[in-house]
Amino acid sequence: MQCIYIDDACFKYYLFLSMGKKRDGKEGSKKSSQLVIRVGREERDAFVALCDEMDTSAAREIRHFMRRFVAKHKKK
Repeated sequence: MQCIYIDDACFKYYLFLSMGKKRDGKEGSKKSSQLVIRVGREERDAFVALCDEMDTSAAREIRHFMRRFVAKHKKK
């Protein structure tokens, strides 16, 4: 498990990443990794409600953020 800190205009969270290996040591499928984010209940509920209103999921929006973040900060 890896812990990273994201300090972005929209997100300031510690992310705990499971790096894609199952407990038996075998590699998982494309979306087998898990991400645990600790946030306040009110903030989480507001985010999930807004995602529902926009007909999207919280997981999809976080994955979208992660892809943009990596693309923006990727070393060339």
